Amino acid sequence: MKRMGSGMLAFGLLIVLLAGCWNRKELNDLGIQMGTAIDKVGDQYQVAVQIVVPGEVSARKAVSTRSPVTMYKATAPTLFEAFRKLTETSPRQIYGAHTRVLVFSEAIAKEGIAGVMDLSIRDPELRSDFYVMIARHTSAEEILKILTPLEKYRPTSCFIRSKRQQRHGRLRRSLRWTFCSIS
Repeated sequence: MKRMGSGMLAFGLLIVLLAGCWNRKELNDLGIQMGTAIDKVGDQYQVAVQIVVPGEVSARKAVSTRSPVTMYKATAPTLFEAFRKLTETSPRQIYGAHTRVLVFSEAIAKEGIAGVMDLSIRDPELRSDFYVMIARHTSAEEILKILTPLEKYRPTSCFIRSKRQQRHGRLRRSLRWTFCSIS
């Protein structure tokens, strides 16, 4: 009986010691990605991501005139390399699970987006509830740079507008594509 009690005690201690946060991600170490823009620059891909600036969206802080988001971009011969280069430019680990929109340039769309979508779908960190948009007559990065007066982030604004169009039957639920253009 004494042996069984000491065995249960050892088992209980092991459970307490081994049940930890071994793969946690601290919010202070993450850059929350809201939108991604993919452009073609010559023969290379340019990837721009829009990251939330935590200090500018804090509920405790007074209204600021600074932008609530910042952009990081990288250029490389392949999309995979461009995404990897982004980690060198950003001071925080880019966390893509909150991505709301993925914007392609018209040149990328004409080439075909199957490879880009494959890269996005295979990333275990990304969710599949983002909208895919094609920038017409402008670069994809310019679409992300636009800030609207009612929404702090352009990706959130595009996401909400696309959801509204989907609700009113103007956007097919299965496709979820929106074409953005600047006049």
